[in-house]
Amino acid sequence: MALALVVAMTLAAAPPPVASEEASVLIAEAVALDATKIAKAWREVAADAAPLAIEARDGRLVVTVAGVGEAVVRVEAGRLEGAAAAFSRGLSALISDEAAPAHGARVVIALTKGPKVARSAAMEALARLGLGVMRAVDGVGVHFAAGQVLHPKGFAAGVLRDRLPLSWLWVGIELGGTKDALRLMSRGLGESGLRELVLEVKRQDIGFAIQSFYELVALVLARGSDYPDGHELAREDAPAFVVRHGDEGGVGVWRIAFSAPPPK
Repeated sequence: MALALVVAMTLAAAPPPVASEEASVLIAEAVALDATKIAKAWREVAADAAPLAIEARDGRLVVTVAGVGEAVVRVEAGRLEGAAAAFSRGLSALISDEAAPAHGARVVIALTKGPKVARSAAMEALARLGLGVMRAVDGVGVHFAAGQVLHPKGFAAGVLRDRLPLSWLWVGIELGGTKDALRLMSRGLGESGLRELVLEVKRQDIGFAIQSFYELVALVLARGSDYPDGHELAREDAPAFVVRHGDEGGVGVWRIAFSAPPPK
């Protein structure tokens, strides 16, 4: 979804903004923000979007995402707290031997959305802006506070290149369960007013399940509301998934007992 960013301005009749969504682009060391480079990177990341206009305020850059809200971009020295744990919630940690990217500073992007804006729309805008800033400052990774998840540069760029849902970036995934009965649980859907997803998986099916996990996350975000308890999600090549509501440590979840499609 391409979103136009325009110069921020204050309008007396505008409703007050609510909530703040945050992303951090990890960089080797603190740098000066270059509005021209960020505008160029935005055009590359979102080619069908309107041109990006940026306003400088007290060493920060401020943009307004049309129809979404205002984003403040600033540089902070020092490492991201909890980087290793956040990296473990990303898909790249499950499918590769990579470590959390080394860094010495970060570019923080705080997006304050309007009161009637869906959180999923705000996160879509934030994810695109995070990818653009990462390209502009030669970042080594990007972190999203919503899912407390960190991705290295290569994986994040690959999500954009392969036109995957941007929820692959900002929704975290936690691996739990036992050696033979695994459990994949989302992190970030709850803050969108949705139940977190729990996928119960046999060990031998984990490869199929990871892809289905992110497909289910994208489906429920597009729907904008939870699937009811007992709802069946049809599949072309396998029995339907059955949604079951539950609770995980005080967090509302929707559970699915995953089964891989039969071999062809």
